[in-house]
Amino acid sequence: MKKILLISLGLTLFHANLSANVEVNSYQQNNFSTLTSKDIKISDLSFKNIMRTFYGGRLINGKVYEIDFDNNDVSYSESISTDKLKPIENSTLLTPPPILEKLPKEKYDPETKQTYPVIQIFSEIDYYGAVMSDVVKYKNKDNEDRYMLMVTTEGLQEDGTFIAYSRALSIMDIYVFKKNLDGTFSLVTRTPENLEPDHGDAFVFFEKPDSDANRKAIKIESLGNIVGAISNRLFSEGQGYYSDYWGILKLPENDFITLNWITKGEMSGMDQSSPTYYEYDSTIAIQNNGSEFFPLLVHYKGEKPIYRKDGTVSNVKNINVVTKFVFDPSKKTYVEMK
Repeated sequence: MKKILLISLGLTLFHANLSANVEVNSYQQNNFSTLTSKDIKISDLSFKNIMRTFYGGRLINGKVYEIDFDNNDVSYSESISTDKLKPIENSTLLTPPPILEKLPKEKYDPETKQTYPVIQIFSEIDYYGAVMSDVVKYKNKDNEDRYMLMVTTEGLQEDGTFIAYSRALSIMDIYVFKKNLDGTFSLVTRTPENLEPDHGDAFVFFEKPDSDANRKAIKIESLGNIVGAISNRLFSEGQGYYSDYWGILKLPENDFITLNWITKGEMSGMDQSSPTYYEYDSTIAIQNNGSEFFPLLVHYKGEKPIYRKDGTVSNVKNINVVTKFVFDPSKKTYVEMK
């Protein structure tokens, strides 16, 4: 079934190297003890209660819309009339995210020794759209029931649909609750508040299985002394270039949730007969070595590009190598073992 994506497919404007890993982005990492001291308890996990609890003061009456491909013969490129749109369930409108006023306008990349403009979440209208995922029930490391959901905030086009092209970013808020004896729900952990906008593909962890897209539902598994999930998503960079990343969702209950990204593969937009054509992919395995955070073994195979400092391809080489990534608790991200 075709439908417009609720997530953006954007990346930064420069390519990621094979050894690069994308850290969880945060402008302000609040102290976890501050979160636990708030003792957030709500009567149920309905869309109304979640939005009032965590987004009160920013709510605007209205819905986010999606293109109704099922009942209309439309293409992605044509101008869409309002009668071909339908409201998204569990969606609402919000005032602009407060983090946008605090973010820097540019960042320095020590690898390329260049300064790049920071790509921000933006909207073509004065407000933003928010959608809540389904609630995912899972067992934590102590075999206790937990309930996870995510609220994704994105900019909107003038017709009220999400901006789904390369410059579009999202803010992803993930929450985990436990059910109390009286039937209410208490917050156990969440992603930090005031996260920077990102490419938004955490939705891959919450989507229902889709055989047409060869997509499985979220699977919670042990990542060490905590549980989490691993999945991947292909990102379009335009001009026929694609990058694929492994996403690792970690669900600790003594710290904030993290979502990290490790390069899975890349493919160029060149003709396959071109000397600068490349394509590589990888598989991933969890190494259960009994440690607090299990290492990840990523097996890369194919043709890897070699980049100049300006981001252009200088050559291509064949690779068939296993790279080990370990989790660094101080940096809250996976780092490559040299």
